[in-house]
Amino acid sequence: MLSYSNLFANQPSVKRFSGSVSHPIECSTAEYLYDEDEVSDGSDIFYYYKNSGNIIKDIAYQLDESNSCVQQSFGTDDFLCGSIDYHNAENEPAETALRYKAFYPFAYDEILHPNGHDYDGYPLPVVVLFHEGGFKECSTFDVPFIQTMGLELARKAYICLIVEYREGRLRNGVKWTAQQQLATYRGIQDVRGAIKSIIKRNTAFGTTTTIEDYHEGKIKINPDQFFIGGASAGAVITVNTAYLRDQTMINQFFLTSGSSDLTIEQALGGIDENRYFGHTSDWPVIRGVLACWGAILVLSKTNMTH
Repeated sequence: MLSYSNLFANQPSVKRFSGSVSHPIECSTAEYLYDEDEVSDGSDIFYYYKNSGNIIKDIAYQLDESNSCVQQSFGTDDFLCGSIDYHNAENEPAETALRYKAFYPFAYDEILHPNGHDYDGYPLPVVVLFHEGGFKECSTFDVPFIQTMGLELARKAYICLIVEYREGRLRNGVKWTAQQQLATYRGIQDVRGAIKSIIKRNTAFGTTTTIEDYHEGKIKINPDQFFIGGASAGAVITVNTAYLRDQTMINQFFLTSGSSDLTIEQALGGIDENRYFGHTSDWPVIRGVLACWGAILVLSKTNMTH
């Protein structure tokens, strides 16, 4: 868990929760700070797409093909699109694929949650996670592994946000509508857009106007304790986002085969496209990266320009 140090310069000097429970930095003294009844179950859904006429480029939906979204094997479990497929434009608008759910300790309430957290006095560290799935369609953020991580982190007194991002498309069980590089680049765009949107919402904690835009006043994040992570495909886009910090660096990894081809930036837009709820300036200091079986490409020193 977090250890107290000068790394977290903005952490309150008094490190405690309301009532008798401990701050996360002291969580080694107890197996859990909250039981499951005292933390959210991840049912809170927030969207990070800004519906302003911008096109989400290079993503296929179920209606684009005659075959329906098919069952896919993933480890020992099988996952199906639910009865409401958020990637199916017949059921929901396309932008609803860009959403995240929140696991968190409930805020203090004299009647409902007398041992709840004092978010006004002590904002909590956040871990933003991006789900696994190999960029396959239907591999959403409802997979059990990432859900368990969200719940366990909330019981340890962290806010955990699990993000869904644009994925590739499995067609006829074999072929994809987008190659791996395109899926990775789209994922990097969505990781950055989600992080910026989370930070923007955090600045309006407890607002009474347009409250649906601002985490509904339920949580407040300490932006100086911001961590990101992911599993498999989610780890790939997370690590690339954390360490390839700008467009120049990223462009070196998505090369074209000839001068007449579009660059990745020309084809899909920049990494900070204006299609998300958050603004370009809404960016935290990322304190750590949790990567579960992910990877990052590294150019040779002779090819690096940044």
